[in-house]
Amino acid sequence: MEAIAQAAPPPAELQEKIRALVQEFGLEACQNCLQVAIDEQQQINKAILEASFDGFLLADKEGFILSCNHSALSIFGYDSLVGNHIMSLIGGADPKSHKRHFDNPPEPLPGSQILTHMRDVPAKHKSGAEFHVTVGVCFLELKSERHYVAFVRDLTTQKRQDELQQATFNASFDPIVVTDAFGGIQIVNQALLDEFGYRDLSMIVGQSISKLVPERYATSQGGFMELFQEYVNQALLAVGLRDREMTAIRSDGSEFPMKVAFQRIKADHIHELHLVGFIRNITDEKKAIEVTKMRGDMRAQEAKMEMERDMTSYFAHELRNPLGAIDSALTTMPDDLSKNAHEAKELHKSIKLCTTSMSEIMNNLLDVRQMEEGQMTWQPSPVDLERLLTDIHTMLLPSVKDGVEFRCVVDMAGRNWVLGDAHRLQQVMTNIATNAIEYTTSGSISLSLRWTEDSQVRFECTDTGPGIAKDEKANLFKRFVKRGGEPGTELGLAIAKHIVNFIGGTICFEENDLAVAPGSTCVAILPLQVTTTRRAEKSSSDKKDTGSILERLNVLIVDDISMNRKMVTRRFMKIAPNCNILEACTGEDAMKICEQENFDVIIMDNFMEKAGGVMLGTDAVIAMRRMGICALIIGCSGNDLDQEFRSAGAEFFWGKPLPSDAEIVRQIQVGVPW
Repeated sequence: MEAIAQAAPPPAELQEKIRALVQEFGLEACQNCLQVAIDEQQQINKAILEASFDGFLLADKEGFILSCNHSALSIFGYDSLVGNHIMSLIGGADPKSHKRHFDNPPEPLPGSQILTHMRDVPAKHKSGAEFHVTVGVCFLELKSERHYVAFVRDLTTQKRQDELQQATFNASFDPIVVTDAFGGIQIVNQALLDEFGYRDLSMIVGQSISKLVPERYATSQGGFMELFQEYVNQALLAVGLRDREMTAIRSDGSEFPMKVAFQRIKADHIHELHLVGFIRNITDEKKAIEVTKMRGDMRAQEAKMEMERDMTSYFAHELRNPLGAIDSALTTMPDDLSKNAHEAKELHKSIKLCTTSMSEIMNNLLDVRQMEEGQMTWQPSPVDLERLLTDIHTMLLPSVKDGVEFRCVVDMAGRNWVLGDAHRLQQVMTNIATNAIEYTTSGSISLSLRWTEDSQVRFECTDTGPGIAKDEKANLFKRFVKRGGEPGTELGLAIAKHIVNFIGGTICFEENDLAVAPGSTCVAILPLQVTTTRRAEKSSSDKKDTGSILERLNVLIVDDISMNRKMVTRRFMKIAPNCNILEACTGEDAMKICEQENFDVIIMDNFMEKAGGVMLGTDAVIAMRRMGICALIIGCSGNDLDQEFRSAGAEFFWGKPLPSDAEIVRQIQVGVPW
């Protein structure tokens, strides 16, 4: 850049300093130093201009370019611009109209040398292509002549981005709205006009965004505008108005569900705060959710119906044999029992075995229902595993086929007692062993218990049966699947697996390399905790005869069916011949009787509507406990209500058919406050 001519003289103080320097160092030395400083400043200015992303042009008063930087050459596509008229860079329909700025220069902005600032101008590339630039122009006086300095910024990229954003804005299928910080609508896209039923922008632009929601939701406490302003004020910045479900209203008053998301366009010292809102009509989405839910409900209903069909098939299949056996026993029962006591005793034993089998079938069905409803329970108490497995071995021994050796091995290293649910553990071991007994016709079956290295209980059942195909082992733990993969009526292994999984254990058939190996081994790993606490047992002096109870007991039997009361009465007269029995048909009647009498044992049915009862048996138990009745209360029902009766205050629960005489005696001896 050339030095500025006819510059204003320096202040007097500065002139004195200059004279002092000239006198001290000489005029030539001072001129050399000044020239070096000027050269350095020019190099700095040149470097700044060359490094600038904006184009720089220096033109004389006629408009001919005297100097430019590399960015200007790159923007306009020239190797050199010096000597070209600046008008050669102007595009548009009438580029000559811009020449008036040189013929009749405009006045600068007050107090500055700026002629124009950030003005968009059409420009022309060397190739002839036109594009947009923004220009800032100022003037300066060099050698008493006006010169022009122009800074040029290529807007091609910015314009392209704006066009793409505008195209995206207009092409969006979802409505979009831009508002100011107060909710005033600035602009909307065509999708919003179509969705909300407005013909043109004038009907919506300038209105409050609350116009898009019903009035009852717009200005109410906690309504749309309150949420909007909280978001504007950054009170909800962490959460924001994102994916909020709301109700929208069209211009015709019809409503529809929508999801709304707002994005802040941050304010700065130049730009005001704006918000961009994205709206989606979720009518179809909600319908799809409803359809999906309906289909899910239908599938669940179909699965439930299929399960009920399977259960019906299971029930019919499994009950056919014991019912047939009972019918045969009754048909062949001798007329004169006194003369054929041995035969009658054997038939009675057969009937008892059949009813026990039928009871197990119903218990299996109840367990499956609990599994389906997620209501399986686990009630831990001290359990002697050695005695438990020994009892199971004794119980199952009669069902083992002739010629099959049935062994039981317990190696618990003196740690027999664990915390567990004896009933559930018995189910697991019995069901696994029963499966082996069913398919083993020769050889042996071995049951074993031991501790693993990681202090878990390992129950193992090994048999010499026909074996299980490798790809069928996992399927055997599914409901109603038998060996060979065919549909069946088996539930035992499925129940065992559910119980084991429920307590966090594992159960499987051991793998081998053969496709079908002879025999099989089923292993259940049970995470049970050793306990030093043992179940309290009566001393020999306190033990009573488990065959019968000789003490006089006051017993109240509550059931709405006369036959049921009669059968329970017979059972009590058999095991406690000296008992005194009263009967009630409903919970209400039982409450009245308890106000007059004290009882040792109360047997309570649950549903007694056939006798006009309104109170459930569980409600009657709760009321009795509140009255201070300390009797042994036993719930009794054909439904699985064990947990309900125990929660109400009963000590025990009997299903139907009733437990064995020995179990009833045991419960009375444990529960009655003698």
